[in-house]
Amino acid sequence: MMGWVQKSRNKGGLIFTDLRDRSGILQILFEEQECGSEVFQKASELKQEYVIAVEGEVRSRGKDSNAALSTGSIELVAKSLRILAEAETPPFPIEADSKTKRGSSLKVSLSGLKKTGSCEENHDACQTFPVNSSFSFRGRVFGD
Repeated sequence: MMGWVQKSRNKGGLIFTDLRDRSGILQILFEEQECGSEVFQKASELKQEYVIAVEGEVRSRGKDSNAALSTGSIELVAKSLRILAEAETPPFPIEADSKTKRGSSLKVSLSGLKKTGSCEENHDACQTFPVNSSFSFRGRVFGD
């Protein structure tokens, strides 16, 4: 499995990581006895939005099923872990049911575009800003 770390919880000898990909979320279980100390150490360093690849064995969660997830009846017991990319913690949650206000995420996007100049290169992204927002970049006014 490959995807983004949604969240990771270290419970001592067990680490539970929710892995997100385009099809949903799958719980990954890292047990030191199953995956070895090197993989377990790597798993303990996982942070939100890291991109990882995990190999292991799918097993039933039995009575611990999570009905809120389409994959809530299974988990992947990890045998190996590769960190493909590290990431800084995002300024707002990347979740479908996030309580983040739309304006907050647009402000972050807008400031990122101001810094990189990518707004000039990506006209479609500029079209998504609210009508009442504008900024000037390289002598060109975007928005209003």
